[in-house]
Amino acid sequence: MDMSVGYCRVSTIYEEQKKSLEEQQKQWKELAKEKNYVTAKCGVFYKRNGEKIPCQGMYVDEGITAKDYKHREAFKQMIEDAKAGKFKTIFVEDVSRFSRNAELGIKTYKDLRQYGVNVHFRKEGLDTMNIDNDYIITFAFGMAEKENQMKSERVKWGISRVHNDDRVNIAPPIGYRMKPLDEDNKKKGILEIDPQGAEVVKYIFYLYTERLEGMHNIAQILNRQGIKTRNKRIWSQNTVRVVLENEIYIGEQVMHKTISGDITRRERKEVPEDEQIRKHKEELRIIDEETWEKKEMILNDRKKNLKKHHGHSKKHILSTLMYCANCNSVFFRTKVNEFHKKDGTISGGNYEWVCMGRNHHGKDYCNGDRYVIDEEKMIVFLKRQLERKQKEDNTDMLELYRQKKMKELENIDFKSLQNEKELLNKQMEELRVEKIKYKMDEDVYSKQFIQIHNKILDVERQLKDVENIQKDIQIAELKCKEFKDTIKNINNKELTNDDLKKIFNRIEVYGETIDKKKYVFVYLEYKFLDETETELLREDEIDYETKRWEGTSITKPFIPFI
Repeated sequence: MDMSVGYCRVSTIYEEQKKSLEEQQKQWKELAKEKNYVTAKCGVFYKRNGEKIPCQGMYVDEGITAKDYKHREAFKQMIEDAKAGKFKTIFVEDVSRFSRNAELGIKTYKDLRQYGVNVHFRKEGLDTMNIDNDYIITFAFGMAEKENQMKSERVKWGISRVHNDDRVNIAPPIGYRMKPLDEDNKKKGILEIDPQGAEVVKYIFYLYTERLEGMHNIAQILNRQGIKTRNKRIWSQNTVRVVLENEIYIGEQVMHKTISGDITRRERKEVPEDEQIRKHKEELRIIDEETWEKKEMILNDRKKNLKKHHGHSKKHILSTLMYCANCNSVFFRTKVNEFHKKDGTISGGNYEWVCMGRNHHGKDYCNGDRYVIDEEKMIVFLKRQLERKQKEDNTDMLELYRQKKMKELENIDFKSLQNEKELLNKQMEELRVEKIKYKMDEDVYSKQFIQIHNKILDVERQLKDVENIQKDIQIAELKCKEFKDTIKNINNKELTNDDLKKIFNRIEVYGETIDKKKYVFVYLEYKFLDETETELLREDEIDYETKRWEGTSITKPFIPFI
């Protein structure tokens, strides 16, 4: 007797799944016995989470659409086993369970027929080994595909209505949440700013525009601090990029950017910009225009640099470390041509670093004075600064940071918040009792429930702020220790690009002509706290030791470069 198997797809809900499997196993065994077949010993149940469970006589996919075979692992395994001769018949409930793509479904069953494998569609009562059935089966596949396309059109129509009503039909990006329903808001899918998520967005833009961290570094920083994505996952370079490039953060809500093409092939087409639904909503703005423009300039500059192989290079000791204070462009390395003098001596041959913005695009792009940095002199300068830093305690900034965070804690009345939360929870419990006991009107109950629930969420966010501040202080203490250890173990005699990048976020260079004489200043941003030393100093109005040079526009603690 020939071997047979059954194929099915089941729900992801456990109780429904268990019931469906039991019923279909019984059904296929009875059908196999009726047609004088034996149930094959092979079979597998593929769950959506990747788990693979043996399932004798059946190939089962958990909650996967029949549009194509891409994610139907059990189906693909069944086709391979069929071609290997492990069974001769496949029982399927109906044509739509086998495939809703007519082209793919017809090709698959005809391929199986060449291997002597029959597909029996129970509902239609058709066998693929009978060539006379091809016309009816082809027609049935066409109807299944048409039904799928009609469902897709209904979904697209629903989506277009949602978009035209200023609503969204996808999970909100980080920094936003769905507005709760109340008397003023009867529509689902309206966005509003989520204060906690908005702070994460602002932090990402700060790291990119002020600390000039790359997307990969930003992801690492967020992960080290225990900050999760909207989906509670770890950050990657790509998830950071999505945040930086999303116009929603400047209040531009852009919808209908892509549409599905051929539903059976899972094609998506980009919608032309003039056909996209674009609306400005100032109430959704998280990032100001100045920060957004600065981000765009840095992003475009880095794209150009990467094309010209000036990206995140480690080739030279100063690669992607020095930046121009005027235009934010990276400095690149150039060799000075050798010049033979009449006295027989040779000048030049050394290496210099120049601003890419000024060198490539001129005064219109970088309006500062053109100046060059001699590589050997800069290395000597950095070694001197590191020697000084090695002798320092390096805990003054930590104490400044700690004081700043403690001030933030002083502004939060933790005990009052806890009492308020207990009171609100009690009010919520009383409301539930009133509804049951006095059969409160559903609309009245919903309105009061939403009001109390929103207050509880607000209190919980404030309590979470306390927890986050305490966590920030602990992280800062760890970073301070790491920084001290790094500085202590750096070998000044054999400095590398990696060494410098462990210590500095960036080296900012500023040049200015005063009384026809060129001066160059250097600002060293140490890789220590989330807030840079400059920001902490400015916030706390500490008088920095470095001289503020009269006649210049210096606003940071720059050090004169010698």
